[in-house]
Amino acid sequence: DSFTSVMFAKLRHDSKAWKFGLFKMIKILSESAFNLIFFLLLPKYFAAYPDSFLLNFIPAKPDYTYIFAAIFCSGIVSLLLFIPDFFRMSFKFSGKTLKTILLYSLPLMIAGLPGVANDSIDKLLFRFFAPDTSPWESQVGIFNANTKLAVIMVLFVQMFRYAAEPFFFSSANQPNIKKVYADVMKYFTAFCMLIFVFITMYMDLFAYILGPDYRSGIVVVPIMLLANVLLGINQNLSMWYKLSEKTNKAIIVTLSGFAATILVNVIFMPYFGALAAACGHFVSYAVMIIISYRLSLKYYPIPYEWGRIVVYISSGVVLFLISLLFMDLPLLTKTMLNTLLLLVYVTCIFRIERINHVTVLKTIKAKITKR
Repeated sequence: DSFTSVMFAKLRHDSKAWKFGLFKMIKILSESAFNLIFFLLLPKYFAAYPDSFLLNFIPAKPDYTYIFAAIFCSGIVSLLLFIPDFFRMSFKFSGKTLKTILLYSLPLMIAGLPGVANDSIDKLLFRFFAPDTSPWESQVGIFNANTKLAVIMVLFVQMFRYAAEPFFFSSANQPNIKKVYADVMKYFTAFCMLIFVFITMYMDLFAYILGPDYRSGIVVVPIMLLANVLLGINQNLSMWYKLSEKTNKAIIVTLSGFAATILVNVIFMPYFGALAAACGHFVSYAVMIIISYRLSLKYYPIPYEWGRIVVYISSGVVLFLISLLFMDLPLLTKTMLNTLLLLVYVTCIFRIERINHVTVLKTIKAKITKR
């Protein structure tokens, strides 16, 4: 997986977005397929063939090993996809290049450790700080199930990062590029909040994806959506220390966010459970944004339009709060009113940014036709 990640990075560097997307999709689908095959078919196969050589690698009874095996097999699929690219490449070791890479990337690797822990530490803290109202395992399950409703936001943030980073690096030396970076942040936030408004307006419909036993935790969904908006903003901000080669500052940013997560969960989880875990994510990303931005002013200032960014976030939140007034209405009536609120948000964005919807539609049509 690490080896093919380099190949995926090369596709991004070469601006081969469609090939990158296709290969990533194949990897995801293959991992899903292997999971289905292993969990649904392998137990029956082992029951019929108890002496199978596969039992040297995975047990007859399904457990987490099956998941790792599926990831491993999907990694092999990715490797096979890149075989033609391997034959077109030449490899030469350069000590100077290795030194440059290590000096640049090691701080990011170290910063990544609290970053990864920050995303999962709350699940561990449930065991020690969850309220006594129900078993902590069930509270974790409910929290995890409801955070899945925010996956659309997570996917968009990741898609944006994959697409934007090559652009940021390749255009760093262009004149007035910082104004472009600021515009990217503004439009990114506006679109993220559009996703927020869309999901929250139809949250009752999305809730049907969850089982009845998990819907009690749906209150965390808006908070997790907002937290992921802040995560995306933070990833945009992170370009300052990558472009200025001050990657050691990333450690300060991620450690501060990690500390905020632990602090919020330890203090509030015994009283609010999953709600505290969701707020922990929100506060953590907010703290990272503040610290990262303050540091960027010294090393790589970018003229972000924070006024408009705040307007987009606050207007989305206000529309969500207005939609709560319709909670007790019939589903059809509520859906129609919430759709109206969604259109209000889109209209406001178009008016504020002075976007001509006809021009946008023509551009999209031209892009599709060209493809």
